[in-house]
Amino acid sequence: MPLGALLVVDDSRTNREVLARLLAREGYSVLTAGSGSDALALLEIHEVALVLLDLLMPEMSGLEVLQELRKSRSYLELPVLIVSVEGNSPQMVKAIDKGANDYITKP
Repeated sequence: MPLGALLVVDDSRTNREVLARLLAREGYSVLTAGSGSDALALLEIHEVALVLLDLLMPEMSGLEVLQELRKSRSYLELPVLIVSVEGNSPQMVKAIDKGANDYITKP
């Protein structure tokens, strides 16, 4: 049993809801955020075991969210999986370099 919920962060409401439903069906407790700032706020008040983070978001990119997270939590304390449409982009490499645990390419 995970220590906390899974946090799905994506500016696309459809993507967020589909992924949250799939994870909930598998028995996970799921929180969602539509922006980087909303995600950071949720992380302040909820126990989260894993973050699934979109890279391409307006206002605050996934990389910016990742940088903020890594200021206080290591990749072992809070795993972050990047979920992006860009599978082999320089952004993905940059995300891994900045502390993402791994990445998943959106279908």
